Amino acid sequence: RPRSASTRRERRRRAAPWAPAAPPLDVLVVAPHPDDETIGCAGVTLQAVARGERVGIVVLTQGDGHARLTAVVAKKPVEQLGPDDFVRAGILRQGHTLRAAASLGVAESDIVFLGYPDGGLAKMYRESGDKPFEQPLTKKQETYAGARRDYHSIRQGKPGPYTRASVLADLEAIIRLRRPRSVYVTHENDRHPDHQAAFWIVRDTLRAADSPARWFAFIVHGEPLPRTPDLRVALSPEEVRAKRAALRMHQAGVSPVHDYLESRFGTAEE
Repeated sequence: RPRSASTRRERRRRAAPWAPAAPPLDVLVVAPHPDDETIGCAGVTLQAVARGERVGIVVLTQGDGHARLTAVVAKKPVEQLGPDDFVRAGILRQGHTLRAAASLGVAESDIVFLGYPDGGLAKMYRESGDKPFEQPLTKKQETYAGARRDYHSIRQGKPGPYTRASVLADLEAIIRLRRPRSVYVTHENDRHPDHQAAFWIVRDTLRAADSPARWFAFIVHGEPLPRTPDLRVALSPEEVRAKRAALRMHQAGVSPVHDYLESRFGTAEE
């Protein structure tokens, strides 16, 4: 039966981020872990959505490498944690991202989890060989399904090895397909090694894809750079409340380890 133009547009709107019909993105936020997209770019996301723009989120790691957080989730001392505990904590954190992003107006179909090892991005990036990195807490060497199926399995039909080549290829494929106009990622001067590596990964994939996207970097762990930022996003009182509400979603089941609201992450500027 013939479909109307409006029906075809709706199907394209709902198209999965890996599908050929997936529409271009106005904004792509690349987060090292589930929560960095909200900490760094909740205001950017809210304002882009208000302008009618399409926002996508790529989370590079599984969020499965935070020992103190996992101890809270599992209700065990850190020394008694096992691989399954870290896997379950990562799944919980991914669920936080899905709910928080939805509250900011991001379509679930525009959220992708690559599934690489929390705590392993910098080591993966520095090793250019084919030997996969083994996450010491989960004992895994390849991507796996969490709250959602990992992108490599969706795209290739099998998990991706924990290697530099694999993560670069996955992100490059997304950038080529979704053609973002602007990209946001953590800064290489951030103190967290995964956040530094996220910057390098985005830089390399934008170059490889010959992307014309403007890209911006933000710091989560550490002090802002001692210069005037290229972009400052001032939030309205309503946007501050929306950001704080999204941050609270990341605290469910992991407080007090991830209590953001008394930090600078809940303030009016990004």
